Amino acid sequence: MGSWTFLDSSALRASFTLEPNGNITNASNITVKNTRVGIISIGSETSYTTDYIGAGNYIQETGCLISLAPKLSEKSIPPRRIIDIKIGVEVYIENLSDCQKGTVSDVFPIFTDELFANLPFTYTLGETKSISLREIQPLDFGELISPETAASYSVNPQTGIGSGTAQQHASPKLGIFRVNGDANTPYQINPVSEVRLENDTRTQTLAATLATISNARLNATGEDSVYVGGTLTIPSHSQAGTYSSTYSITVNY
Repeated sequence: MGSWTFLDSSALRASFTLEPNGNITNASNITVKNTRVGIISIGSETSYTTDYIGAGNYIQETGCLISLAPKLSEKSIPPRRIIDIKIGVEVYIENLSDCQKGTVSDVFPIFTDELFANLPFTYTLGETKSISLREIQPLDFGELISPETAASYSVNPQTGIGSGTAQQHASPKLGIFRVNGDANTPYQINPVSEVRLENDTRTQTLAATLATISNARLNATGEDSVYVGGTLTIPSHSQAGTYSSTYSITVNY
């Protein structure tokens, strides 16, 4: 069943499903690699249909509690034919803080009304991955002139260049964040949507829609940068002042 890496070992549980087609679905708090489904060749003189009952067993050899529930590709066996039944599994891992790094081999029992099989499986529990994010430079739309009519101003997250219908006095600055973690590991950015900027007298707000760009993969030294730009919408005859806001960016493996 491949190699497993927990994303947060302080959490209570991790889980995933290895589908009979080999895909990993429903992964929660875990990265799973190098999986392989089990295969049983079975034939019957007469056709029958049965529900496969998986005997979920619990393994504690690495200190954590692991529950297994098999998923099978076929439930109907045609007469006088041999078919390959592909076997996946639903996996639930408890007590993550107690789990120890290592490789465990065991047998995976499958029961039906006409079939019993012990399938060997092996998994390797890896180190817990960590990832961090810190701000290097805040996003700054620069100094803009209050327009006579509604206007907008954008900062391109890829180039840092500002453009729009609002007149500008001072150059904008991209928001820059540094991501650190395990080398060559892909990660995801939770998108940032609209934020409201409030002026220093708290009498007016402006709307901004933010946009992020990154490689979405850490380099060989375990680093990457996330760049933040966006578009600021400015109503006509907006009040002068310094407008500011805060926003959150979340990254995870």
